[in-house]
Amino acid sequence: MKQSKFLTYFFLAMLAIGCSNDYDEQTNKPDQDTTANITKSAGDGKYDLIGYGYDIKGEYANASYGKSKIFDVSKIVQLDPNRFEESLINNQTVELFAGSTATEYKKNIITKVSAGGDGFFGLFKASVNANFTQDITNNESFTYASYEFNIEKKELKLLIPAEDYNRFLTINFKEDIERLSPKEIVQLYGTHVLTNITLGARMNILYRGKAQSNLATKANSGSANVKFAAGKIFGLDVSGSNNTSTSEFSKFTQQSLTYKTMGGSTFTAISSMLDITNPNLMPQIELGNWLSSINGNNITLTKINPQGIIPIYNLISDNDIKAANLKKYIETDINTIYTKSTEYTDAGSIIPEDGQLLIHYDCSTFPTTQKQILMSTKNNGYIHLATVDGTNNSIPNINTSVINIPAQQAPIIQSCLTNITSWETSQNTFVINSENNKKYLLTRKGNVKKAYLINNNNVLIKYNFKSNIIYGTVNNLDDYTIHIL
Repeated sequence: MKQSKFLTYFFLAMLAIGCSNDYDEQTNKPDQDTTANITKSAGDGKYDLIGYGYDIKGEYANASYGKSKIFDVSKIVQLDPNRFEESLINNQTVELFAGSTATEYKKNIITKVSAGGDGFFGLFKASVNANFTQDITNNESFTYASYEFNIEKKELKLLIPAEDYNRFLTINFKEDIERLSPKEIVQLYGTHVLTNITLGARMNILYRGKAQSNLATKANSGSANVKFAAGKIFGLDVSGSNNTSTSEFSKFTQQSLTYKTMGGSTFTAISSMLDITNPNLMPQIELGNWLSSINGNNITLTKINPQGIIPIYNLISDNDIKAANLKKYIETDINTIYTKSTEYTDAGSIIPEDGQLLIHYDCSTFPTTQKQILMSTKNNGYIHLATVDGTNNSIPNINTSVINIPAQQAPIIQSCLTNITSWETSQNTFVINSENNKKYLLTRKGNVKKAYLINNNNVLIKYNFKSNIIYGTVNNLDDYTIHIL
């Protein structure tokens, strides 16, 4: 029965591939940039997301994480058509990713994609986070493995040497690089640009289990379990090498499986989560309707091919400072591990937002050292607000004479700043200036004095200042330069 079921699926998949290779011919007219530079291209049957930005903090090869257009592909095709390749393909493939922990699992994907950037361990974090609750994904005792069943229909590739990047960038991208902050650039364009992608349909099956502490081969065992589930539940066995034994399941507890389809008709799409702790009670789920619905009009991004993405900071050739700042922001953002109440990051090159609170600690003695609460300022400095006991790694509640940060409030960045010379030590003095009856926070660094205006109570809330702070009085602030919080 299982053999018959697989042959039926194989036939339907091949039929879907064969019947959907007919694409409408479209004239190649240069795309026009618009001020509303939002992704509209995914699923257009023409260029799809090739040349568009992508946020690799999101899920692996999911069109939902596509961003705004960076390379003008129509211009490339018109002026230098050899720089663009489109190939119609008829493939079924299976990709397996596994890791003993969530971090190792994501590293496996990163290695496959060759995303570029040193030390990027936070890439594709949503590949796990979007499928399980955050307290589980941050628990490194869980093992992850995924089974990606791909029906590949079309491959799009840009062949642009680095010296020609600027020639084919959209006007909007060039202008936005000059006028927007690194954070705004990433929000609009993502972290990378897609240059080699595969379109088709995909079935994603993600396994999670908590292994015995003494299990040395967690990743291999997790891989065996997801292959067994793919065959048992969905009848998938493209390579004929799926695991047929349930022996590895006994090595794990809290086992579950999430699955979803991408591409094909939305009316036949399926997604859910299953408890598979007992492999003998796994259900059987039919894929026939979804497979038979796949055609050239509903294919989607299914794979980012090796060397298929370029960091967007590598596209900036005429502004080294801007490129360096953007790289610094992206690498810091990507390498942040999100936990329930705290963000932990090696923030030696962090670019905090104005007013952002940080917990600074001594890199060499963490987590036993005392921790200082710093607030970033507009001039890339830091105001010291309080000191807290560092023996509690999670710092469930910060309650000092100046600020109060309850445990459930998040995030606050906990960081090891390798260059602390720029932060401003504070007198922690809140005063009312009798000249104008306005409130200020006074700071001092050596002989330099600064007064930060507290415009209203919303400022107190924004920076977690206590509402019952006792203000002193000063006659003037002649010795201080005035800044605004």
